[in-house]
Amino acid sequence: MGNKLQQGSKRAPWFGVIIGIVMSMASAVALSADVPARLADYPVRALKYTHGSAGGPADLLARAFSDKLSQRIGQPVVVESRPGAGGLVSYQGGVSQSDGYTLFNATPATYAMPHTLKAFKGSVEQDLILIAPLVVGRNSVVVHPSLPVKSMDELLAYMRANPGKINLAINSQFDDMQSIVLRNITGTKFEVIRYSGIAAAQNALLAGDVHVQLVAQTPWAKTMSESGRVRVLTVNGVVRDKLFLPNVPALSESAAPELRELAKSVLYQPVFLGVSVGGKTPRPIVEFLYAHAREIVKDAEFGKRMNDMGYEVVNPLPSLAESAEMMKNGVAEFGRIAKQANIEPQ
Repeated sequence: MGNKLQQGSKRAPWFGVIIGIVMSMASAVALSADVPARLADYPVRALKYTHGSAGGPADLLARAFSDKLSQRIGQPVVVESRPGAGGLVSYQGGVSQSDGYTLFNATPATYAMPHTLKAFKGSVEQDLILIAPLVVGRNSVVVHPSLPVKSMDELLAYMRANPGKINLAINSQFDDMQSIVLRNITGTKFEVIRYSGIAAAQNALLAGDVHVQLVAQTPWAKTMSESGRVRVLTVNGVVRDKLFLPNVPALSESAAPELRELAKSVLYQPVFLGVSVGGKTPRPIVEFLYAHAREIVKDAEFGKRMNDMGYEVVNPLPSLAESAEMMKNGVAEFGRIAKQANIEPQ
């Protein structure tokens, strides 16, 4: 998997799919190439990059990006893990400051918060500015080997034959919505067990405390399946993961029409991880950070670290205007899904 998503002037066709929209901003003006390498009064001290649970993909991305950003701006970038409340704790920490010294991890789960969390206050579009979606990755559905199923069709049949006896590991608002849509589309009944982060959810699956995980990164799934600790049933989306799990069918290859319908949902498509700042951050600082992010995604070492994690670097980055439009449409799309699925904030 290379770190180039664009050949000539065409962005990879699945880029818009990660949030359920197709970009139509060909006329957007790119950031001027003469953005200064440093601002007169910024940065003058260390930056902080806050995210959810330690040890997961967001943590690894934060550390890789922070290393490169620190090298470029000559200031430390400290990574801070703030797990809890389905990502709300890290979100609140990330958007609480708009001075350019607090960066925040952005994912599709961010878009789900207004529709799933009663404790969420404010507006995603006003609370933060998406600097850029940095990487895009694939997820898979995995089960504990003790569960007697080898495909999504078999899992569906087993859940229908054993209502309420299967439990799923959940660690964010994004996969909470996934489980609700799965239940609504297939008519199945199962239990949901919530964890503070993806590492905790994975450990619970490996220990046999839960049966199913809907959001397992393909490199982790490959490693764990090769050692016999999990069984991979499918790769989410409509195409296979040729790099890590080429022999595992995509969800769209399922026999059950309900599962094929599920494969089309934005919740079961490739997902992005990105970097954002507080919504009132001064524009010169936003452009400064964007300019450095644009160079970091070109860095071969950064690209390799992301590829080893199973993520593809978004290079070149969309413009700031495109990212703002992507976030706006992403929040709206998740709202539509929540309404359609009768999801109530908890």
